Amino acid sequence: MGKRPRIVVAGSANVDLIMKVERVPAPGETLPQGSFSVAAGGKGANQAVTLARLGGDVHFVGRLGNDHFGAFEEQSLKSAGVSLDMVVKDDTTHTGITIILIDSDGQNAMVPDLGANMMLSESDIDRAAGLIRGSDLLLLQFEVPEAANRRALDIARDASVPVVLNPAPYLPEDLQMLKASWISTPNLVEAEELARLAGAAGTGSEPTDSVSKKKRAHDAGKTLLEAGVENVVITMGDSGSLYASERKTKLFGSYHVTAVDATAAGDCFTAALAYGLVTGNSIEDAVRFASAAAAITVSRRGAQPSLPTKTEVIEFIDKRIGEWGK
Repeated sequence: MGKRPRIVVAGSANVDLIMKVERVPAPGETLPQGSFSVAAGGKGANQAVTLARLGGDVHFVGRLGNDHFGAFEEQSLKSAGVSLDMVVKDDTTHTGITIILIDSDGQNAMVPDLGANMMLSESDIDRAAGLIRGSDLLLLQFEVPEAANRRALDIARDASVPVVLNPAPYLPEDLQMLKASWISTPNLVEAEELARLAGAAGTGSEPTDSVSKKKRAHDAGKTLLEAGVENVVITMGDSGSLYASERKTKLFGSYHVTAVDATAAGDCFTAALAYGLVTGNSIEDAVRFASAAAAITVSRRGAQPSLPTKTEVIEFIDKRIGEWGK
């Protein structure tokens, strides 16, 4: 067995308060019944747990409130095998919370109060500088202050550590972080907004059919490459994904499953893609692996409870060999 890749995830940790509903209610409407649950979440923490379950040596850099929600999140991360030596317990604010409504199709609507996540500072990142420099990969997302992300990226680049950037759920002020990263993983809506940051025109409308999504992903990817982004993987839900680099552009399919809860699917995809690449796989194999991991996640309820192990992903791929790309 080869050496486990050491991966640092700097980012957010939230506790999700989830209500399963038939549909999202209209303003002023009260639905008769919902089903409530609580799950550990947050984009950074979800990605850290995914990487740990896939076999990485994972270290999380972030902030939690010194409260019962923080203890709940901490236990979930620890049970997955994530190292929390660089997690700060913040007495001045609360652990991040996200309210999530999930409809009968597994689609969600959510509102976060990021709490302690927004207190993550450049000094917190500096404390973890040695860990970042000694890692095989750094994974970042935008659910913490941009200054902290920029500091982590600078440390990694100075040490020639590759950076995977998931530019979600909020967009950066400019494209500098994407240009400085090895690979970026926006969804289609995010990619189009990033392309507009680069000065490209766009309709701003939500693409619906698969053909339209693929063309728009291609256009957004082309714009981002022209703006100086090195590699980008644009996800399109059940329409698959698109990889774009200076060397090639390639469309990939998806695995179709019955959606139960899409909450952590994007986080899982990014983390599994990063794991596939850092362990030496081709982009084709890494995307297939990430797509399978995300499909498993969509078919389960809850953020971190839904994230698969490496064995589950491999078994899923083996059972559905003929379905990839359809």
